[in-house]
Amino acid sequence: MVRIIDQLNFAPLVARQAILNTLQHLGMIESTRALASHAMKSLHLYEVVDKQHDADTFTQAWASFDRLRKNQIIGFRHEGDAVVVPEQGYIVFPDTKSCAGEE
Repeated sequence: MVRIIDQLNFAPLVARQAILNTLQHLGMIESTRALASHAMKSLHLYEVVDKQHDADTFTQAWASFDRLRKNQIIGFRHEGDAVVVPEQGYIVFPDTKSCAGEE
């Protein structure tokens, strides 16, 4: 309970700083404090593999952004066909509890 209260009291400070950073970034205010610079990475979804049958399965308990190797088997269709990774990448939003057609 204490952590929740502390986080709630901290939220206005975070919001204020976000507003000031945005105004500075847009050139609407000047500041002596430099904005933080972070190298950004982005992902591009190039293939979506949906569950086609309720008996389709993963080979393991995957988590979002687990790294995948080219030709790695990540699951099996209910007929036994392997689902193979076409090239190196990451898995996103694996949901073992979803039903076919509900992704």
